[in-house]
Amino acid sequence: IKAIGAIGGWLFGHDDDAPAHPILTESEKARALAGVTADGQVLDAGIHQRGRTVALSLVVPADTPADTAHALGERFVMLVKTLALTETAPDDEIGVGDYDYIVQVNSPTDSVIARGGKATADTKIHW
Repeated sequence: IKAIGAIGGWLFGHDDDAPAHPILTESEKARALAGVTADGQVLDAGIHQRGRTVALSLVVPADTPADTAHALGERFVMLVKTLALTETAPDDEIGVGDYDYIVQVNSPTDSVIARGGKATADTKIHW
């Protein structure tokens, strides 16, 4: 999880005019985490925000293929965007928004399976 914050600084820099409010309330965050971990392929999940950057992390079985990890990460971003009142709701694709996203999918031993990012103007995650 600490690595996610470092990746955020590397990908998106530090935004001094970032919104002061969280992307999700505590209850929305709990719903997002419950929703993503309801998928049997997801062992654990996390949501962390620093300013305008939202870091999402997933823990999946070590034998999870990269394309499956990408799909799980994309679903997690879409779920967060759907629940966030301050974010543009997605349609068939993630779409643009007001927040930058970093998605990291790890194995239980912290091996990185997939890592990607989406800036506010991007419509999809770049893996």
